Amino acid sequence: MSQRVAFIDDCKGVLDSIFWTFKDTTFDIALFQNPVEALKQIEKEEFAAIIADQNMPELDGTTLLKRASKICPDTTRIIMTAYTDSNTAIDAINHGHI
Repeated sequence: MSQRVAFIDDCKGVLDSIFWTFKDTTFDIALFQNPVEALKQIEKEEFAAIIADQNMPELDGTTLLKRASKICPDTTRIIMTAYTDSNTAIDAINHGHI
């Protein structure tokens, strides 16, 4: 299994923070601002974990991770968000197996 971790967030500031947090570590990270492009890369490359923001244009995090689960079912999938309600969390768990 790959040790590469994908972070997907439409906010450049969040991705910049992730970059600076992990730049001097041994983690091999891939940063994606566009969830559709991230999904295309997930189809081509193996990731140990996929961490996605929930609220993104074009494709929300739950949908992205649900699709990723069909491509790579053994990959750890994590949703991150600052804005959610309990229904979103329940949907992510039940439908995205997150």
